Amino acid sequence: MNDPWTGKEEYYNKAVFEDRWTAMGKQALTVKAETIKTPSFYYDDVFVEDWYYGIIDEMTAMGIVCGYGDRTFRPMDDCTYGEFIKLAKDMMYQKTFPNNSGEWYDPIVEESVNNAIMTEVNKYIDTKDDTYLNTPILRKDVAQILLGLLSDEEITDELKARMAILYKDTSELNQEEIAAFAYVENEGIIFGNNFEMNPEEQLTRTEVLIIRKRVIKNGKYEVDKWSSLK
Repeated sequence: MNDPWTGKEEYYNKAVFEDRWTAMGKQALTVKAETIKTPSFYYDDVFVEDWYYGIIDEMTAMGIVCGYGDRTFRPMDDCTYGEFIKLAKDMMYQKTFPNNSGEWYDPIVEESVNNAIMTEVNKYIDTKDDTYLNTPILRKDVAQILLGLLSDEEITDELKARMAILYKDTSELNQEEIAAFAYVENEGIIFGNNFEMNPEEQLTRTEVLIIRKRVIKNGKYEVDKWSSLK
């Protein structure tokens, strides 16, 4: 054994050792070596060993997303309405909306009001209290925004009926919400899990990146039409 009293590797009679170990309540201490993780080039809170490293690194290198000023991406934080709406507006207008003062989302709110093209986005903006933009966005609202931005075709009754068959938690949704989920699921953009679509569930920033990549892969918008999540 490694004897802490002598600081050396020692040999003792096994029977004596077991007798004294039992008398002391069979206590033991396990020392585990610290796992050293390799940080990404861009962020201090994303590591090569993380499951989400690949997509965050790839989309950052392409200039599609960026993190915060303190070199963090905060991959498991909830994506807010403001962040997702900014993403949607960047898609529509193929540009970013800079802000030199105030809250970062102020230009998004100001530019969105009374803009008919952004009807699907506008209904999620509370112009009386824009701090609503800092609350986590729900899957059902993400689905509806994407349907409004990516498709102008009517969702068939067959697709909507398929949702009720595949996902047991869609029966409480209204027709607009069912149509939105039918669209994103059929397009391979958002999927359910264990026969549930989880419409009231919040999405993390990493999950939003996955959705964005699927939209790009589907060819709905070219890569240069996407901009920063934050």
